[in-house]
Amino acid sequence: MSNILAECFSNNEAVRTRARWLLRQRLDMRDNLYKLNARPYWWPLSPSEYIRVKNGLGLEWQRVVNVNRYSSYGFGVILASIAVLNKLNAPSTSPEKAFSAIDNMGLTGYMAGATAQRVSYFHPRGEEFRHWYNLKTQIRDEGVKANASGSVLNPALLVLGFSDKRAD
Repeated sequence: MSNILAECFSNNEAVRTRARWLLRQRLDMRDNLYKLNARPYWWPLSPSEYIRVKNGLGLEWQRVVNVNRYSSYGFGVILASIAVLNKLNAPSTSPEKAFSAIDNMGLTGYMAGATAQRVSYFHPRGEEFRHWYNLKTQIRDEGVKANASGSVLNPALLVLGFSDKRAD
């Protein structure tokens, strides 16, 4: 923090501008942390973007974002999760319509499953979403079993059973 303050008074305009921007970011994060402690229902990815999460999961959401921020694969899951979370905020939006927000994002099967897991865990309507997603993703009856156990199916991890008979 002291380096940023020192750079705020630099003779170089570019260094000064960047240092002031960093300082504003840090102060905004500090202010948002105070807001979070007072009301943990919303947590920002950035100071201007708020994500609705279940009450009490704000810090956990921020930890997940911070852990995945530097991995393009992990951050793709975060961005897809944010798209679905934002769509699911409207009470009239169905889980199917919310999940369609990621149709053209180029996600792998694993990323889609991880997105579904994040949404079902963090969003207040997560249970409704999880039940729909499991039934949509199932091949046979895995979705029914997953709904009974409280888990989320991941299409990249489904194992197909093969018959012992060989076609000769």
